[in-house]
Amino acid sequence: MDKLLKTYPDLDEAYQALQSFHRINDMTMFVFQRTQLTEWLNAYCSSEVPEVRSVANMVRHWRGYIQNTWKYGKSNGVCEGYNNRIKVFKRTCHGLHNFESFRKRILLTCGVTQFVTNPASLFQRNRTKKGSSPL
Repeated sequence: MDKLLKTYPDLDEAYQALQSFHRINDMTMFVFQRTQLTEWLNAYCSSEVPEVRSVANMVRHWRGYIQNTWKYGKSNGVCEGYNNRIKVFKRTCHGLHNFESFRKRILLTCGVTQFVTNPASLFQRNRTKKGSSPL
């Protein structure tokens, strides 16, 4: 690997940029991540390698979202996963005759197995479980 990186300096710079970004991503304190990301952007946004410069500019463009992920530790990955499951199912289902069957199959596929004829009844049941009187 070292021989390859010494032979191709552009590849070496790209590899170093990737490794330093991984180190920043693995840090646990947000303050250090933020300052290190600023230094990383200063170093690589003006790189001579066009691919590295392009990636650094893309990271600079999405910087706020990247930092929010580090700060809050939240992601919309679960939501994207459900959307993907529904879209795949929608492409592959060919024999469902009505929307209600389609809806039930999506709920089964996504792990929700509570079927009701009236969706408002779920809210009614939750209110009565908490001890409040039904409307």
